[in-house]
Amino acid sequence: MNIKIKFGKRLKEIRNKKKITQEKLSELANIDRSYISDIERGVKSVSLEKIDQLAKALDINIVELFKF
Repeated sequence: MNIKIKFGKRLKEIRNKKKITQEKLSELANIDRSYISDIERGVKSVSLEKIDQLAKALDINIVELFKF
C-alpha cells in the first residue's frame, strides 16, 4: 500500500472518530471538500501546508496523521 493511500485512510479514520464530516473538515481547514475526498481515497498528494491545516482543524498533533 502506498503512502498516499495510508495517509488518506488515517485521515478518514481520525475524522470519523471525531465525528466530523468532510464538509465540516473542509470548513475548519479551509480546504475544498472534494480535495479532502481525493486525499482520503489516496488519489491526491498533500503538501506539508495542507497537512498542517488538517491537523489544526482536527485539533491533533501532525504526527498522529502518520501513525499507520
